[in-house]
Amino acid sequence: MDDIFEIVSNNLKEYKQFTETYNFENKYVKCLFLNSYNHFLAAKILAETGLIYQSYNCLRMALECEWLGIYFLKNLDLSIDWAHGTGNDHTIKTIKKLERPSELRKELSKISCKRIKENDRNEIYQALSDKSHAKYASSAVLTISLNSGDQSEYQIDCVPAGGLKGEINIANILRAVNVVQEFAMAEIEDYLGYKLLPEDWIYIRAKLSKISQGGFRNKNGDFEPFVSSQKHPGTDAICPAELLNVIRTQTIK
Repeated sequence: MDDIFEIVSNNLKEYKQFTETYNFENKYVKCLFLNSYNHFLAAKILAETGLIYQSYNCLRMALECEWLGIYFLKNLDLSIDWAHGTGNDHTIKTIKKLERPSELRKELSKISCKRIKENDRNEIYQALSDKSHAKYASSAVLTISLNSGDQSEYQIDCVPAGGLKGEINIANILRAVNVVQEFAMAEIEDYLGYKLLPEDWIYIRAKLSKISQGGFRNKNGDFEPFVSSQKHPGTDAICPAELLNVIRTQTIK
């Protein structure tokens, strides 16, 4: 766990340095990026406690704040109206539109698309959002004993009070935090030209499985991370797993 702990901590240091050294033009935009940093910090703290889905919710908010900050850096006059609650009917309509994350992502993609595309933003947001709603998949976890020779010997339990325990669980949550951190840092590089990541960093879609905790092979043999079951109740991977567990054990506990 030490390696991923160090990586996540270093990412936070880099992001904080960005907020301290970049010229945001006005405090309104800077507030958004500072809020993004604070949400990343909260996500790390929650992850280290084992509060997996609470950590994910903070990651989602971190992306929202950063995306809006990037958009306003390209539309500084709008940031002033946003902060002051002023503007004509067209301006107010635009600001209201930006309150919807899906519309914000669309508008951001009109400015530039480099390493990260609009669909990439949609998917990472959906993966995080899917774990932030009140559903079985955001209140339970599937575990397999390390000593088991048969992976059918799994258990599905509630996330315990106080969060998940154990170094392996904490490391896995931190890996999800790292995926989102790097995604956000790449957005800053591509839009603002502020260097935060190694030269060879590329977006790897399969890493969404670190967030979604599942995936499958498509007909081409490529790995597909399970992104979202929104509007498809019962399709979370944990739902059929729980049903099979009930059939296997003949009990509902």
